[in-house]
Amino acid sequence: MTRPAVISISSQQFGTDLGVLKGSVPGINWVQINDLALISAQKNWMPKHMQEQTVYGYETGPDIDAIWDRARRLGVDLISNVMKEQPVWAVMAGNFDYWNDEAMRLGCEELGIPFLTLLREHFLTADDYEDGLGYQGYRLKPKTAGVAVAGELSRHTLTKFNIIPDSRIRITGFPRFDLWLRPIEPFFERPVILLSYLKGYGAQENFQELLELTSAAAERYPDVPFIVKAKHAWELAEIKAMVRKLGDKVKVIETYDMPRLLHNARAIIGYNSLSLFEGLLTSSPIFIPQWGDALRPPKSQAPCPTDPLLKDHMTFSGSVEEFLSGLDAAIAGRYRVSDLADRQATFAKYVRHTPDEPACHRVVKFIEEFRSR
Repeated sequence: MTRPAVISISSQQFGTDLGVLKGSVPGINWVQINDLALISAQKNWMPKHMQEQTVYGYETGPDIDAIWDRARRLGVDLISNVMKEQPVWAVMAGNFDYWNDEAMRLGCEELGIPFLTLLREHFLTADDYEDGLGYQGYRLKPKTAGVAVAGELSRHTLTKFNIIPDSRIRITGFPRFDLWLRPIEPFFERPVILLSYLKGYGAQENFQELLELTSAAAERYPDVPFIVKAKHAWELAEIKAMVRKLGDKVKVIETYDMPRLLHNARAIIGYNSLSLFEGLLTSSPIFIPQWGDALRPPKSQAPCPTDPLLKDHMTFSGSVEEFLSGLDAAIAGRYRVSDLADRQATFAKYVRHTPDEPACHRVVKFIEEFRSR
């Protein structure tokens, strides 16, 4: 019997969710189209000013209609080629407002196939879910049949600012977090982990200082692995060059298998990252700098230093001296860490994560529901 297909537009982080889905749901053929391939197929004839996420749909007129008609034909051809071999339940992407995916959305519209989103973003700052940072004046109405989100905060943001109707949103959690429900073989033996926030987080100077501090700590503790986890592939070379200047005592890696990286860490260090929330699934001390350019308004940070749910589980270090004192204690095993069950329960308040029903199962239910509409 031919398995049904879900055509998935795979990007770097969304690809991790797809990899877990592919390994957990054998009844579906997850046909992946790389997002860079879609960009390459369109970039030579799509006007440059339309190759901009979110705002690409604002412009109208006969010339624009002709361009989108060409994109539609590309989407129809790609989907139809898959349909020749197997039934297609849906097309799914990790975003609802990327210009390069519009061809697939338009193709779905013509062929009567739902275009779905397993939203790879999760809105966690107060700027997101209270003030609508990035969504004020948002005019694009996404052509998506349904959106699966990680938690209630994302649902709240999308509905509050009329981006997606509540009737089309389902809270599934992220399939990649299902990896925490399986046996974990750590990458390193009790490492200290620094999660990169080199660019795009408003605290680049602080990251450079943290890199210097952890490199110096690595010299003091030569038997402890010190790891920098790069956020993006493009920053690997830059961070490695920074580390070389500091003596190469720190190893720089890129991975999206966070359980194997964080599970047995002596300490987790970072800023404005969902991965810090993942640290709540461990018994590791979590340190977040709050000095220099990292001392930004609390509502622009996630984790937020004034969030009462986090005060017992994360340390927001107000100075270099406070950070280094905590790090030394953590490496020595003397740092007080909150109860693991309490940490896991706190994590579940931000991201839907339940051992009794993995996110993969909820995502499949989401696909089945919207394909039958």
